[in-house]
Amino acid sequence: EEVTESIKVIQEHTLDAVTRMQAGSSRVKDGVELAGEAGHALETIVKSTSEVSRMIETIAAASQEQAHGVEEISRNMDSINTVIKDAAQNTEQAAEAAELLDTKSKRLQTVVSQFRVQQS
Repeated sequence: EEVTESIKVIQEHTLDAVTRMQAGSSRVKDGVELAGEAGHALETIVKSTSEVSRMIETIAAASQEQAHGVEEISRNMDSINTVIKDAAQNTEQAAEAAELLDTKSKRLQTVVSQFRVQQS
């Protein structure tokens, strides 16, 4: 009877061990599946990161191109400003010259009016 009892205990322990091994095997299987899913997710993340990196490079290049365009516009605006200042100065000088010419013309008319030409 003691032997039977020992065999029964061994059978119970064996059954318990088999049950635990099956549960462990199932957990390992689940872990493998989860690892595979994580691997796919990481692959997707790497691809997305590469795509975002390319987009950032494109945006940076476009920003640099725009910056050069803005610099050129700024230089052109400076040139236009210089031309406008020169034109304003020339207009002012022309106005002064016209005023001086008007004054001299009036003076000349006054002087000429003092002379009389005799008719024969």
